Amino acid sequence: MNELQITELNGQRVLTTQQIADGYGTKKRTIVDNFGNNKSRFKEGKHFFLLDGEELKKFKDNNENFGVVGNRAPKLYIWTEKGALLHAKSLGTDEAWDMYDILVDTYFKVQEEKQLPKTPEQQIALLAQGNVNLNKKVEQIENSVLDLTDRFGLPSNKAKVLQKKVAS
Repeated sequence: MNELQITELNGQRVLTTQQIADGYGTKKRTIVDNFGNNKSRFKEGKHFFLLDGEELKKFKDNNENFGVVGNRAPKLYIWTEKGALLHAKSLGTDEAWDMYDILVDTYFKVQEEKQLPKTPEQQIALLAQGNVNLNKKVEQIENSVLDLTDRFGLPSNKAKVLQKKVAS
């Protein structure tokens, strides 16, 4: 499996049972059996989500999930990063080991990196924090210029030029 279709649920990257099977070089039935044999180790909401009814219909209706699940599927297990990695651990195939690295290094890592503020309030808070940090840096530089002026006796006209350069 070269390219994983990006699948998300509530803004979190997930994988279907079929995607895990394809990536780990096994059959879907093997993943289902693995889950059944280790059910006590998998926690719903932490390792997987079970979609059925209205939740499944909403998931299927999302254009980004086209082809991820069959139209007639009555339920769908969606695996979180931890759930997918637990399968790799318990399967132990060469493909599972290789796919484990891909999932950790790329597929799920992107999720961590793109945690951008979603609401206007969060965006404003981030901008304000950046502004505060920038103001602190400018103040530090201005203080350094004043310190240099005092210590080395720069002529006032040179100190003003330096301050203007810092301010711009």
